[in-house]
Amino acid sequence: MATLLSVLLLAPLTAAGQDDLQEPANKTQNHLPEQDKLQFQNYSNPGVVKDDSTQDFAFVVPTIRSELSNDSNLAAPTSTPTIDQPSLACGGESAFCTANIQPRTLSLMPQNAPAIAESRGPASAHTVAAAGSQSLLTLAKQTQNPVPDVIKLQFQNYFNFETGENKSMQDVLHVVATIPFKLNDDWKLVTRTELPLYVQPSLGNGEDSAVGMGDINPTFYFVPRKKIGGLTLGFGPTFTFPTATENFLGSGMWSAGPAAVLVYDNGPWLIGSRISNQWSFAGWRDQEYNRLWIQPFLHYNLSDGWYLAILPTITADWKASSGNKWTVPIGGGFGKHFRPLSNGVSFDLEVQGFYNVERPDGAPSSQLFLQLQVLFPK
Repeated sequence: MATLLSVLLLAPLTAAGQDDLQEPANKTQNHLPEQDKLQFQNYSNPGVVKDDSTQDFAFVVPTIRSELSNDSNLAAPTSTPTIDQPSLACGGESAFCTANIQPRTLSLMPQNAPAIAESRGPASAHTVAAAGSQSLLTLAKQTQNPVPDVIKLQFQNYFNFETGENKSMQDVLHVVATIPFKLNDDWKLVTRTELPLYVQPSLGNGEDSAVGMGDINPTFYFVPRKKIGGLTLGFGPTFTFPTATENFLGSGMWSAGPAAVLVYDNGPWLIGSRISNQWSFAGWRDQEYNRLWIQPFLHYNLSDGWYLAILPTITADWKASSGNKWTVPIGGGFGKHFRPLSNGVSFDLEVQGFYNVERPDGAPSSQLFLQLQVLFPK
């Protein structure tokens, strides 16, 4: 249980040697006193979070009374908290600091108002722990949300097994930068730029291996800043630029099309999907490009930053022959969001596995997905 020590000084001080302490006691208990008051309040919270650490809050609270007229006073308490916080969990950091100064509500009262005793309960260790968990949940959801409110950098590594005629393992690292911009009070623009990097062995007889860059894919989502019933719907254009360093690492075409994103946020759940379709309009290849891309996602957040995740990538190549149009994986995995560093930057690690129940000829039979996300503060 938390303990509270409160020492109050009255100005002007009561007369030395006064036997009757009832009147000054009433004045110390009144949160709108007729005299200036200085409080030193210490909250000691033992058994906080996993390490059973003791968290210490010290508040210096001067309450200054100003006489506005013969009939009313103005009382203005100001709280300056000092926090002595040990590490609250494995990997956390301890701290000793002065927190934000908090001027409390100015209270206007009649001169002859009756005394009102101030009731202030000690800060609960459960409240502190709940606040930390809520903050970690909020950060985890920012990494899971494709249209977040903060800058996000993702490193998504796909190990594609049994790819091509040679049943080779293809390694593709997607570097994804997501940056939100506030347009006005109602809308924001979220840019998502994806750059694939390949380590590709020979996938068939006579085919070359390569290490290089694929096609850059920027997408621009216009997203309302306010949710409606936990729902967020964004839309905008998406493009593909033929920037591949080798012909067989990219489409060889300039492409564009519409994109949309739907996010449902409710309690521990974050569910939704991204969808787009692109058509080619220029390029050096003769074959036209017309492809659907869908990425549904489902996240269920557990305690201490852990979560379950399902993030398959479904594609349809409308120009391919029958039986070679769709790629449909099934699978899932889990992840962990870690507490922020002292500069506010936080990290997220995730692992998932997928098996392609429907795939075109030469496509991988299964995938291992590893992701590192870096979340930057506002």
